[in-house]
Order: sequence, then structure tokens, then C-alpha cells
Amino acid sequence: MTELYSKFSEEVAFPRGLIIWNYFDHDHVVGTHFEHYHQVRILAEDDSWCFSQRSATLPFIPIKMWATQFCYLKSDKWMRSFHFGPFGLLLEQDFHFEDLGRQGCRVTVESRVKVPRILLWLQPFFHNLMRRWFYSVWEEDMEMRERRLKVWQLGFRDFVGLNYVNNKTAGPDRPDTERPYPIELPIPKITEITRGGVSRPFKSSKKLGYGLPELPD
Repeated sequence: MTELYSKFSEEVAFPRGLIIWNYFDHDHVVGTHFEHYHQVRILAEDDSWCFSQRSATLPFIPIKMWATQFCYLKSDKWMRSFHFGPFGLLLEQDFHFEDLGRQGCRVTVESRVKVPRILLWLQPFFHNLMRRWFYSVWEEDMEMRERRLKVWQLGFRDFVGLNYVNNKTAGPDRPDTERPYPIELPIPKITEITRGGVSRPFKSSKKLGYGLPELPD
């Protein structure tokens, strides 16, 4: 056996906790990434791991494929993920989260698949496939991350909202840019994702949540 391998890294002006929230927020997958994902269902989860099933269309492979995924936090700066896909292939991934100052983060993703040595010629294809996937979903997530950080710095809490909006009082003079973003798993849900699963709501449309009025700086 031999190994197909890829490694990509990007830096963002978001705290590490928010980025980890993004990776464990499976509900957004069929909305934000509707061009790739068709369905997702969480089979089981706890405060550091998630076991899910999903279907997607991969770059360069225009057919719908099913996979079962298990991911867990090995530490608060390291997530491991295992995708059990077609043809008995196992995609193993390591996500490393490195703090850059108080509100920045570097994300490095390493991907591996063990294959018979005769298939080593697939290495360039695997690298290009993982590169296309990484940067496609990375860019698609950016607007959601930006909006999440803006409302978080205004005091937002899940299923509570913004206190000054709820109480019809004046908002803060300025965002709390120093508000820490904790890692709290599992993420609260209101959809059917932990029961029958959720499917993408459209095949061609603007992404969910976009087009809303800009939040104050």
C-alpha cells in the first residue's frame, strides 16, 4: 500500500473557537455548500465528536456519492476526521488550528488516503481534488463567519439573540472585539438533522442568510 497526500493552509481574522464552531456546524452544509452537498444527517454526537452521514458531488467527479464521517477534537487545537467513502476508501484528515494573536487563526489541513501502490499515479489528481474542495468550501464559508463574528461581538447568544434587540433598548456603542469565543459542543440545533437528516433546499440560488442588511461596524 501507498499513500495519497495533500496539505493546505490559510490564515483568517477569526478566533479559533469560531472556526471550530464552523467545522462542527453541520446544519449549514446543505445551505452554504448547496453546490456540493445534497444531504446530511448526524447519527450521534457528544461534547468533542460527531458521527454523521452525508451525500455530495465532488470536484471533477460529477456523480452523487455517500460517505460516513467521524470527527473529533483531539485537543482544542487539533481535529481529526475520517470519511468512509465508496470503494472501501478511507479519507483521513488532520485539522490544526493555530492562534494568530487574540482574534486570528491559521488552519492547516492534511489529507491522506491509503491505496494499492499501483494507484500512486493518482497523486496529482488527489492533490488537485483536495485543493479544489478546500478552497471552494473555504471561500463559501467566509461570509457566514464574518456575520457570525459581527453578531457575536454585539453580544449574540444562540437561541437568545441580542439582548438590546429583545429588550428594545439602545445597542452597544461599539462591538466588543475582545469577547472570547469558547468551544462549546455539541452545537444547539432546531432542525431534523439529528433525526431524519436535512437536504439542500435548492439547486441554484443565493446562499442562505446572504443579502441581509449590513450589520453596524
